[in-house]
Amino acid sequence: MKRSVVLAVVAAIAAGPSASGGSGPGAPPAPGAPLPSSPARSQDVLAHAVPSVSSATYDVADTIAMSLGSPSGTTELTAVASATVSVTFGGDPAGVRVNAEIVNFAGSTGNPVLGTRSLDNDDARGSMIFVVGPTGDVEEVARPELSADAGQFSLFNQMPHDLFPGLPGRAAGPGDSWSDTVEWRSSAGGMETTSTTVRTYTLVGDTVADGRAPLVISLSAEVTIFSSGSQGGLAARTTIAGSLAGRLLWDAETGLLHTAELMRRLEGRSTIQGRPPVAVSFVGPQRIRREG
Repeated sequence: MKRSVVLAVVAAIAAGPSASGGSGPGAPPAPGAPLPSSPARSQDVLAHAVPSVSSATYDVADTIAMSLGSPSGTTELTAVASATVSVTFGGDPAGVRVNAEIVNFAGSTGNPVLGTRSLDNDDARGSMIFVVGPTGDVEEVARPELSADAGQFSLFNQMPHDLFPGLPGRAAGPGDSWSDTVEWRSSAGGMETTSTTVRTYTLVGDTVADGRAPLVISLSAEVTIFSSGSQGGLAARTTIAGSLAGRLLWDAETGLLHTAELMRRLEGRSTIQGRPPVAVSFVGPQRIRREG
């Protein structure tokens, strides 16, 4: 497979949905056996507000297994990124002001054509600063300093929406559902990318985790990612779509995400000017976990 084709797909796909971990591709994580939801909690308004704690630390990771198929054969790629993020909170007229500082970052991409490329703390520095509204609307204020390689990972595009998922802004009980749409744009690796995710949430009930009783919220989403740009002076385009599914644990006591465990399955195609299209598919688990 031509090196320019591989680069175009990596630039487009690495900008896809973020935040994962675990041991690798597989079935969506089991939702677990939720406990009955308490009547009092069912009457609570589910909306973002300044959390009851001033700070939190999250471990975030992203692992993607990619397959690129063309008349000349199939190429398998792996992209991995992980970060520890220190988050502080404050009030804002529009909701919650969040400063998410990257305190540790590592990543790599590897395939038979390009070999393995490693990333470290020098590739991602500083903070994501954004304001979150009551139902999860995000207004970006500042981005961290990213190298060209690190900028290709959606870790830094999708993270505000992952840490602060859509909430209904009203009281909700088991079985209640709500939806939102998240769209972001990025520019990295010579590609301009637009990602649109339509998410549907359902409140399942309560469970027990780390001595707490967080709400269990199932999530299913339809994802579309479109990238276009130039690779090696040739016009390139990638379109992929598919699903994202799994569960969130929402700590209503602190007003913070406890855990997100999701699985994505996307496919599409990538084209480079003057070359046959390449079929693209990738599967990967996603995970965010609050420390402590």
